[in-house]
Amino acid sequence: MFRFKVAVALLNRLERIVARASYAVRIRNRIVELEGVIKAAEIELNDLRIAERVIENLGPDDDDDDASGERRPAKGKTVSDQITDVLTEFGPMESREIFDRVSKRQETTFNTISTTLSRMKDQGIVVLQGKAWGLIDKPNAYVPLSPKAIDPGDEYDDYDEFPDVGESTSG
Repeated sequence: MFRFKVAVALLNRLERIVARASYAVRIRNRIVELEGVIKAAEIELNDLRIAERVIENLGPDDDDDDASGERRPAKGKTVSDQITDVLTEFGPMESREIFDRVSKRQETTFNTISTTLSRMKDQGIVVLQGKAWGLIDKPNAYVPLSPKAIDPGDEYDDYDEFPDVGESTSG
């Protein structure tokens, strides 16, 4: 009988130890869970503080509507399209002015504007005259490489399209 009482006492003590360990594990798991929630909340709070500082630093020129009535256009226009629109509306201007006007319409960088202008120049869409960029009157028009390339008797001027291969040029 003594052994039985000792065994029961040991089992009761073991149950209390296991119960404490179980509670400790549950408590530890809850702590880890709450720490994760706190970390996520801290990240969100930091993001909100950054957004708040950005909004506070916006000037009156950064509103969707400015004094000239320009609105930020719907998404979908490329930087090249925006540059073309700006040059069409305001005429030739320096790249910094182009950047200022395009950045009011869509988020971009000066480097992007500069690179796009160079590519547009290579494509024959814009021309650089001094420091001012302007649109070419007829984009993608045929421009001879040298004066020797123009035959004085040629029936095509600089802006005519060439006939497709196989078409006759005589009427």
